[in-house]
Amino acid sequence: MSLLEMGLLDLNDQSRLLQYEQAMYRAFASTPIETDGVWTVDHAARRIATKIPYKNQIVIAADLRGELVAAVSVNMDMQNELQLEDLGFHIVREPGLAVEALSMFANKIIVGREILMARVARECGAILKEKGVKVLWATCEKKHYRAYVGVGFLKCEEVMFRGRVLCLMRYAL
Repeated sequence: MSLLEMGLLDLNDQSRLLQYEQAMYRAFASTPIETDGVWTVDHAARRIATKIPYKNQIVIAADLRGELVAAVSVNMDMQNELQLEDLGFHIVREPGLAVEALSMFANKIIVGREILMARVARECGAILKEKGVKVLWATCEKKHYRAYVGVGFLKCEEVMFRGRVLCLMRYAL
């Protein structure tokens, strides 16, 4: 049995949803997340949620010995609100063929002999391919874009957003 288990998070399971939102808080607590206005931050409960409704998302999660340590949340509804547009980017919408990563994080770097985020990105890519998706869009701060390139993303555009340089990233599946 592997110590790392990966798969889709049950978004109807409130205890798992809490684990996910608290893991996301730990991952982003040292960044200026409130200034973006695209996530809901609850410091008292130490949790973060995206503003895109969970009914429009899937979340690929990695658990290590029962602790949620990494995840990618994906907006599957490209016909309504896009987080990347709230950050100043614009793309050609391709419902059913393209989706948007809302968050990507890992609270551990290495598990066994693998870089955890690379493993999560591969799992995410496999799940999205099964759903017929061809492109995964994402955004990140410029200081993190090399990590995205390291798992296969290409940088498409940069914008200045509230004093920070953000990158629009594209991952072809």
